Amino acid sequence: MDDATSTSPPKPPTPLSLLRSHYSSLGYRVHSGLQFGTDLVLYADSPSLVHSDFAVVLYNSSFDETESGGFDWRRVQSLTRNMPDLHKKLIVARVVRTEEEDWRYDVKELMVKTFHRSFKAKKQDKAVGGQKKKKKQRTK
Repeated sequence: MDDATSTSPPKPPTPLSLLRSHYSSLGYRVHSGLQFGTDLVLYADSPSLVHSDFAVVLYNSSFDETESGGFDWRRVQSLTRNMPDLHKKLIVARVVRTEEEDWRYDVKELMVKTFHRSFKAKKQDKAVGGQKKKKKQRTK
């Protein structure tokens, strides 16, 4: 068999790649959330200009309805408690196949926000994309 003529079928998309494209299509800049213990972080503008507003955790790592990807309440509690310190809102997302067509997918989202803050941090939340980075002063 000639290797040039044999082609393998394309790999089906993973839930994480579908989630990444979903948020990109909504206008967010999508980056890895590894440094925050999440799957993705979403930026409303260039990461050099603004901080990310949302941290996204993927609930299912496959399309198996019985699998939750190691997701448990202890993880939710840990992430929820860390988000105010990181100035982010947590989004728990799940990618599911539609019942009508096997090749279409829906993203189900749940935003988890906590009001637990220290007494000195009682400021109002900023709008999405409102966490602007400080400009660095140039020295002569």
